[in-house]
Amino acid sequence: MNWRLVWAVAAAEMRLNRRLARLWIFLAFTFIMAAGVIFNASFAFVNTSAVSSSTLVNSPLMLPFSLYTTLFAFLTMWVVFFAFDVRARDKRERLDEVTGTQPLTNFELVAGRAVGNTTLMFIPFVFFIAAYYVGGVIVQLTVPTSSFGPPELYITLATILIDGVPNILFWVALTMVVTILVRLRVIAVAIMFGLIGLMSWGQSNVPMFVLNVINPYSISVFLPSEVAPTFTNLTILCHRIGMLAWAVAFLCITAWLYPRLDSRHTQKLAIAGCVLLVVGAGSFQLVNMQYRGDHFVHMDYAAAHEPFADWQGFDVNNMQGHVHIDPGGDLRIDVGIVGETMHAFDVNEEIVFSLNPAYDIESLMLNDEEASFTFSQGLLKVKVPTFFAAADTLNLQLTAKGELDARFAYLDSAIELLSSEVLEALGLLYQGFEPNVNSRHYVTLMPDMAWYPLPGGHVGRALKHTRTQDFYSLDLTVEIPEDWHVAGPGKSVIDSQDDSRIVSFRPLNPISEVALFAAEFDRRTTEIEGIEFELLVTPGNTRNIDAFAPILDDVRKYAAEMIIAASKVGLHYPYEAFTIVESPINLRTYGGGWRMDSAQSFPGVFVMREGSFLQAEFEAALLQLEENLELSDEERAERSLAYVTNYFKNDVTGGNLFLAAASNLMQYQTDATGPGAIPLSYLVNYLTQRITTELEGFYSVHVLLNTAAQSRGAIAAMTVAQNPDGQTMSAMFYDWYIDQPDIWDALLTKPLSQVDYADTEQARANLHALHLWGRAKGDLLRDWVGDEILAAMLSDLRSRYRGATYTYDDFVAIAAEHDVDLNGIFGDWLNEVELAGFRASTVETVRLPDQEYGVPLYESHFRIENAESVPGLIAVEYSANRESEEAPGEGLDTTAPIKLAGNSAKEISLTSENPMQIMRVKPYLSYNRTTFSLDVPRRRTYEDANREPKVFEQTVNWQLEEDDVVIIDDLDTGFSVAPVTESGLPWFLFFATLALGEPPKDQGLTSFGSSPNMAIATQAWMRQQLDQAYGKYRRTLARAFNNATASNAHFEVTLPDTGAWQLEYHLPNPNFVQSNVSLSFATGANVNINRGRRREKWSDFNIWVTDGDTRHDVDFDGESVNEGWNLLGEFDIRNPLVKVSISTDVARGTVVADAVRWKPAS
Repeated sequence: MNWRLVWAVAAAEMRLNRRLARLWIFLAFTFIMAAGVIFNASFAFVNTSAVSSSTLVNSPLMLPFSLYTTLFAFLTMWVVFFAFDVRARDKRERLDEVTGTQPLTNFELVAGRAVGNTTLMFIPFVFFIAAYYVGGVIVQLTVPTSSFGPPELYITLATILIDGVPNILFWVALTMVVTILVRLRVIAVAIMFGLIGLMSWGQSNVPMFVLNVINPYSISVFLPSEVAPTFTNLTILCHRIGMLAWAVAFLCITAWLYPRLDSRHTQKLAIAGCVLLVVGAGSFQLVNMQYRGDHFVHMDYAAAHEPFADWQGFDVNNMQGHVHIDPGGDLRIDVGIVGETMHAFDVNEEIVFSLNPAYDIESLMLNDEEASFTFSQGLLKVKVPTFFAAADTLNLQLTAKGELDARFAYLDSAIELLSSEVLEALGLLYQGFEPNVNSRHYVTLMPDMAWYPLPGGHVGRALKHTRTQDFYSLDLTVEIPEDWHVAGPGKSVIDSQDDSRIVSFRPLNPISEVALFAAEFDRRTTEIEGIEFELLVTPGNTRNIDAFAPILDDVRKYAAEMIIAASKVGLHYPYEAFTIVESPINLRTYGGGWRMDSAQSFPGVFVMREGSFLQAEFEAALLQLEENLELSDEERAERSLAYVTNYFKNDVTGGNLFLAAASNLMQYQTDATGPGAIPLSYLVNYLTQRITTELEGFYSVHVLLNTAAQSRGAIAAMTVAQNPDGQTMSAMFYDWYIDQPDIWDALLTKPLSQVDYADTEQARANLHALHLWGRAKGDLLRDWVGDEILAAMLSDLRSRYRGATYTYDDFVAIAAEHDVDLNGIFGDWLNEVELAGFRASTVETVRLPDQEYGVPLYESHFRIENAESVPGLIAVEYSANRESEEAPGEGLDTTAPIKLAGNSAKEISLTSENPMQIMRVKPYLSYNRTTFSLDVPRRRTYEDANREPKVFEQTVNWQLEEDDVVIIDDLDTGFSVAPVTESGLPWFLFFATLALGEPPKDQGLTSFGSSPNMAIATQAWMRQQLDQAYGKYRRTLARAFNNATASNAHFEVTLPDTGAWQLEYHLPNPNFVQSNVSLSFATGANVNINRGRRREKWSDFNIWVTDGDTRHDVDFDGESVNEGWNLLGEFDIRNPLVKVSISTDVARGTVVADAVRWKPAS
C-alpha cells in the first residue's frame, strides 16, 4: 500500500469537505453544545458547590465526564453525514471518472477517505479540548483563588491519544461499509443512526460488567483524579485495538465491494477483512472475559464465604503488628491477633478467618507454634493442635505479602454494582467504584478488603443480631516512603528509619476496624481540648483551607464547644486524635452488607472526597462578605464559619463530618447484639448524634442509585443556596425518600422481629423503614425523658459496655436505673406493630377576665384521646396570628411534649391575647403519621368565662363519639377510583420522570407532592397527605386536576337503615391544596399550575348520589362552601347500599375527594 497516495486522497477529502457548509454548521453546533455543557456545569457549581459535596457531579474535576462524552456523541453523528458520501459524491461531482483511471487501489482510495474524514473530525476534537485546557490554565494563573482550572491531565491525554482516533475511525469505517452495502444513502443514514441509538441504549441498559465491552470512553472507566491519576490499562488498550481492527476490517470490506474496477488484491482484501473481524472480536472477548471474570470471581468468593456467614468462634481483644506499604506494589503485613475462643474447640477443629486471597502466607503461628492451616478463596482455616475450652486465650501470628485483590471487597452488598444495569446504578458511579487504591501516588487499606485477618466469613458482618461486632485494642506500625504520611485510628507517632517513615498507631480506647490512607500529603495539625486534629490533603489542594484561615480561631472555638458539650453529658471523644484525610474520587464511598452504609467514616478518621470541600467555590461568597461594610468583624466571621459547618451538615452522600465524629462516641466503642440488635443499634446511635450534634443527617445509598438523586440534589442545593437558614438538604431528602406512604406501609406491615435484613431484595425498604422507625422512636424517647436523663443513659451504656456489646435487656436495665420504663414507653416494639393513635375535639375559645391595663385574655382548649393501647407523645403548634393560616407550618409556636397513656384522654388549654387562629397537633410515632389541624371556629365575639385559666394539661374521661353517623374516608375500603386505560407517558414526561424519579404509591394512587416541587402522575387521581384533610388518624385526600380523565371517584357504603339521610362533604382550605406547583399527566397531557397565596375558591364539583337504580344530582356551589364539613342536602334513601360519586368534569382547578358523612335526618 502506498501511504503517499492514501494521504493524498485524505488531503483531497478534507479539502472537499471543508467547502461544505454543513461541516461548519455541525462543528459550530457541537462547540455551542459543548460550551453549553461547560456553562451549565459551571453555573450550577458556582451557585451550589458551597452548599454541599452532593453537588460534586458539577465540579470542574468531574466536568470532563460529561464534556468529553458530549463531544464524542456529536462527532459520531456528524461523521455519518460525511462518510456516507463515499461513492455518491464521486458520481455527483463526476470524480468517479478520475479516480477510476488513477493508479491507486480501492483500499488506498477507501483508506484515504476514511483517514481524511477521521482527521477532519479529530482536529477540531483536539482543538476544543486543547482550548478548554489552555483556558483552564489561564484562569488558574490569572485567578489563583478560583476553583476552575485545566481538566485533569491524565484522563485528558487518554481521551485524545487512546480514545479519539479509534472512536472516530470506527464510525467512519462502519458508515462507509453500510453505505456500500445499502447503496441508498437515506437508508444508510437511517441504519447508522439506528446503530448509534442501539449503542447508546446498550450503554444505558446492559449490566455494568458488560458496559466496558461496549464502552469506548476512558473517562467512564476512570473518573478524573488528581490525587491518584490513571492514564490507561491493558484492558482499555485491548479494547481500542479491537475497535481499530474492526475499523480496518470495515475498510477492507468496503474496498472489496467498492464499485470500481480493481483486480489487484481483491481476495486478499476479503480475507484480511475477515481476519481483522476475528481479531477485533477476539480483543472484545478478552475484555469481556476480564470484566465478566472479575464479576464471577467476586461471586465465587461470596459463595465460598456464605456457609460461614454466621460463624462466631473467636473474639479479638488485641491486634498488634507491622505493615509495610510499597506504593503500587505488594503489601507486607506481620500482625499478631490475641483473642478468646467463644466456644470449645476440639483437636483439629478449625478457626475460620477472612483474609484477602491475594496474599502469600509466609508464616503462621498459633500460640507461638507452627500451625496447620488451609487458605483458599480468602478463607483462612487454622487447625487447633489441642483442645481449647471456651474463653481460652489464643495468639495468632501471621506474616503475609501480596497485592490486594479488589474483587474480595464488599462480597455481600445489597446492590451488586457489576451486575446492575447501567441506568439503574449510574448514580453509584459518581460515588466511586474502586474498593481500594494502590498506585504510585496513593494507597488505601480499606477494612472490607480484609487486609488483616477478620474472624469468620467475609459476608453477613452487618447482621448484628447474628454476628457480634468485634472491638479490640490496637498497636500498629506502618512503614511508608519517607515523604509520605498516613491516616489511621488514633494519634500518629512519626519516626524515621533509613529512607522510610515509620508511623505508629496506639489508640487509647478500643476500635472496631482499621482503615489506612497513605500518600504524599500536606499535613497540618492543631490541638483542641487535648485532641489533635490532623488534616491530610494533597499538595496544591489547600486553596479553601487558606481561604478560611482568617477564621481558624473561630473554627477551633466551635470544635471546642462541641467537644465540651459532649464531654459534659458523659460522651467524651475516645481517641487522642481525629484525622480528616482527602481521598481519590475513584475510591468507593459506600460499604457493603444489607445497609451499605457510608465508607467515609472510620475510628478516628473522616474521609473527605477529592473534588468536594477542598475544591468547592467559596470565593464569591467570602468576597461578598468582605465587601459588605454593614457587617462587623464578628458577624463576618460567624457567617464564614456557617459556610464551613453548613457544607457538611447538608451532605447526603455520606460525607457529613459531624455524624462521622459522633460515630466515634458510641458506634465505634460498643454496639448492640442479639434479637432486635439492628434497630436498637440504629436507635442508640441516632440518639447519640442528636444529643451531641443536634443533627439528624441522612444517608441511603439506595437513593443515590440513579440520576433522580442527582436532579433532586441539584434542586435541594439551589433551595438551600437561596435560603441557607431554611431546611437542610438532609431534611429534604428525608421528606422525599423516607417520610413517604410506601415506607410507612412497610413499617406497619410486620414487626421488626420478622424483618429479614439478610434479604437483599428488600434492603432498600428495610433500611428506609428503619430510618423512619429509628428517628421517630428516638425523638419520642428524647422528648419523653429529656436530654439530661437520656445523656446519662447513653453515657452509662458506653462506659459499661465499651469494647463489648449490649442487648436490649441491657439497655432496658440501664434505663430503669434512671427511672425510665422503656417497655412502658415502647411497648413490645420488637414483636408487635402497634402505635398510638390520636383523635381530637373541636377547639373551644372563651374570653377570660382582662389582664392588667385592660389587656384581653383568651383561652382555647380542646380534648384529645389516645385511642390505642400504646402510650404516645404529642406537641401542639399554635398561632393567634391570622397570617399563619396562609402559610401552614410557618410562624407557629410549639408547646412542650405532652404524654398520653394508652386509651386515655387529656384536655389541653392555651391562653393568648388574641383568639387562636390555628392549632395543630404534632404527634410523634403514631398512626396519624403527620401533624394534623384542629377545627378552630372563628367568631366576632366569644363567650365570656369569669374564672381563672385552666391548667395547661389535665387528664379527662373523654372519647370522641359520632353516634348514628356513617363516615367514608378516602382511605376506607368503600372508596374507589374507576380504573382507566393509560396511554403511556409523553416523551417529555418520560425524561422528567427519569430525572426526578417515579413518585411512590399510596394505597394504589400516586402520591402527590413526593417529588421536589413537582408531582408527576400517571393516573388522574392522586393521594395527598394534608393535615387539614379528614381522617380517623391519618389525614389524606384524593385529588385530580379538572378534566384530567373520565375516571370518577366513589364513596360507597351500606347504611344501617333506609329513610331520610343528610349528606355532608368534607373539604380543606383550598389554599393548602392548590398552593403546589404541580404537573399532572394522565391519559392526556394536562398541566395545572397553581401558585401564590391569593385566596382560592373551589370550582363547582360534579357530584351525584346513586341509590340502587336512582341517581340524585347534587347542587354544589364551590364559591360558598366552607372549610370542614358542608351539608350537600337531604336524600330519601330507598336502598341502603349508596354511592357518592365525584367527576373531574369541572370548569377549573382541582377536584378533591376527601370524605363524606351520612347523618340520619331526624
